[in-house]
Amino acid sequence: MRVLIRADASPTIGSGHIARCLTLARALRRMGAHVAFACRRLPGHRLDSLAAEGFETFALPDGYPDEDPLQAIESLLPWQADIAALGQALEQQAAFDWIIADHYGLDHHWQTAARRWAPRIGAVDDLATRTYSVDLLLNQNLSGTPEAYASLLAPGCQTLLGPRFA
Repeated sequence: MRVLIRADASPTIGSGHIARCLTLARALRRMGAHVAFACRRLPGHRLDSLAAEGFETFALPDGYPDEDPLQAIESLLPWQADIAALGQALEQQAAFDWIIADHYGLDHHWQTAARRWAPRIGAVDDLATRTYSVDLLLNQNLSGTPEAYASLLAPGCQTLLGPRFA
């Protein structure tokens, strides 16, 4: 199984998204999966440490046209620009089985577009503030309740909610 994780780290974003995805990536690798990371080359990115652990990495640009560098971390990224950058990074790569996004700035538009590289899309989330177009959603926090996501997920989306999935 081939899995691509899309997450970022920076002083503003912090490194929590990468840290929790790294835990997931290590577990997937122990199960025999090939895991890669696609991350923006923001100040404080973790691409080097991910590569040092033996994960394949794809560096995305640190900025996109029309992006406000001072925007809040939960503000949406220009998803078309991020998808285009991901497409360039993944050129000549074999398809993935899963893409897992742990990013407050990526919503259902990005998730739908990312299906060109993987038939299944997952999201790691702890806000429940946007619509998702995913096959699997993970929220390992106490805030991860079915009620929080009831109007945000498509029918058939599998959920892993609550601390037992930490």
